[in-house]
Amino acid sequence: MKAPADVPEINQKAFQNCIAAVEQTRRTGTSNAVILHGETGSGKTHLLSRLREALAATQPDQEPVFVYVMLAAGASRLRRLVRERFVDSLLRPWHDHPSRLAGLLREMVRERHWQDVAASLRLGYGTSAVLGHVIDGKFPTQATAWLRGESLPDSVLESMGLTNVDGDDIDEESRAFETIRELCRLAEPQPVVFCCDQAEALRVGADDKRGFFVYGQLGAAIRNMIPNAVLISSIQTVLLGDFKYGMHEADYQKLGTPVVLESITQKQGRLLLQKRLDAEPLVAEAQTALHQSGLWPIDEQKLNSVYDQGGRTAARRLLYRAAELFEEARDEVLGPQPPIEEYLEEKLSEFRRTSKAWPSAAQTDAILEHGLPVLASLLRKPLETALTPNQKGINFTAGGVPIGLCSQANQTALAKRLGRLASSDQNGIILVRDVRLELKRTARAAAHMDSLAALRARWIRPTPEALAALEALQQLHDGYGTLSHRGESVTQATVADWLRNNLPEPLKRLAEEVFEVTPGFPAGRLMEKLSQEFVLDVKAAAEWLRVSAEEVIAYAQRRSDQVLFVTGPNPLLCLMVGASPEDSSDAG
Repeated sequence: MKAPADVPEINQKAFQNCIAAVEQTRRTGTSNAVILHGETGSGKTHLLSRLREALAATQPDQEPVFVYVMLAAGASRLRRLVRERFVDSLLRPWHDHPSRLAGLLREMVRERHWQDVAASLRLGYGTSAVLGHVIDGKFPTQATAWLRGESLPDSVLESMGLTNVDGDDIDEESRAFETIRELCRLAEPQPVVFCCDQAEALRVGADDKRGFFVYGQLGAAIRNMIPNAVLISSIQTVLLGDFKYGMHEADYQKLGTPVVLESITQKQGRLLLQKRLDAEPLVAEAQTALHQSGLWPIDEQKLNSVYDQGGRTAARRLLYRAAELFEEARDEVLGPQPPIEEYLEEKLSEFRRTSKAWPSAAQTDAILEHGLPVLASLLRKPLETALTPNQKGINFTAGGVPIGLCSQANQTALAKRLGRLASSDQNGIILVRDVRLELKRTARAAAHMDSLAALRARWIRPTPEALAALEALQQLHDGYGTLSHRGESVTQATVADWLRNNLPEPLKRLAEEVFEVTPGFPAGRLMEKLSQEFVLDVKAAAEWLRVSAEEVIAYAQRRSDQVLFVTGPNPLLCLMVGASPEDSSDAG
């Protein structure tokens, strides 16, 4: 996130508040916090970019660690999200070092053994071992994945001298926060600046306060337990009251004093446009050749309409109007601006192309935890999020049907998750596992699979296409504050209505599997029987499964990509070529 041409006079007070918070933490060794708020288009994200550049301009031995976190729905995964972004920040190239993390570690072991350093920093065994590998240049890809909290196969962990720690009594969010604390100790005495942008995205809907509540808990934990942390939160002014009253008062107080980002004045607007024009070499050359100055070729008089009666406007609105006038002066039209529907379609397609779902299944559970609540909200389907999913392995409850996310690459971790789900003793559990990951009946997992089969659990195997579409949907829905069409901010209601009416086909199928299939329908047993016999009589299949013929037909119609339903006096089911029992199987 690099700030474009900047005008220091714009939002100077808010910027100075952020700088003061960082300097106070550096000076006193105590945590600090600031809340930034403003209308959409007021420059909250731009201000954070300015802060990042200012901090990066300090001497390397005095430079704080800057962590940018674009917040998202998915309260149960908030600490893991911060951990991932923190690690990403530490691994970016830094001065003469391959990464900030490498620079920190290299300085620490200059005159001391790593084991002594790790002990003095009170690092846990896993973190100490993985950072030791980073120092030695071993397992670079695997070390990064471990630090980010990704699931690794047992064979990889064993080669790194580690063991799988995913157990019944381990809260993954607590473990993520402990890793954050450990990594912050690496940076001491320099501050670690956590910039959590667009807190409005924590809400799935207008009545959802869970995200704000959990964020308040996280903010209080950072302030209380990480002395060199600075927490900067940003939110739209219209939601500041909901933000405050959506959490404990004591937690809100820990988030710092709210500082407003005001709309810009005409003088500030002129400076902003001048900076943008000065950054264009061709404009500067033309001004010199034609003896022009100021905002040429923009007609300043035509900018007056964007300012309100008090002489203020949003920077985003001014920049769009200036761009129109710039093209008008060139006897051109500012590209035919597509209607809002085409604009949103283009943004959704862009998010799908760049989704983290494509490379591997490492982000599958995170995408589902962030995306399913948004999908349910858009479709007006009931979905409750469990804040502590590891107690029973349940992540969501959809209309009374429990859902467990099971995309662990590590088979031991998967077996433990299945064991917790089986011990919940709930019927009709939906088990979600990325289609790219094997579903093995290992010695540890087999008994749990059988128990889940007896509870009529069923598997959903989302494809990369469905996951990419889900992440894109969540990003477009939650990131509405950054969207601008014809100079005006796009409202969340506009985005939600468009998404509701233009749901990508892979998401329609995923939604049907999660929200529409009859709870407990033994899909896997039906598919296994079809894979053996290829053709089944509907009535006979219903009797064998102990369900109604209507349920069997409804399932076949929903899964027309796998099952051919043949009508007639004696309706039949036929297995489609390429269909597999595990694609829609129950736990057996």
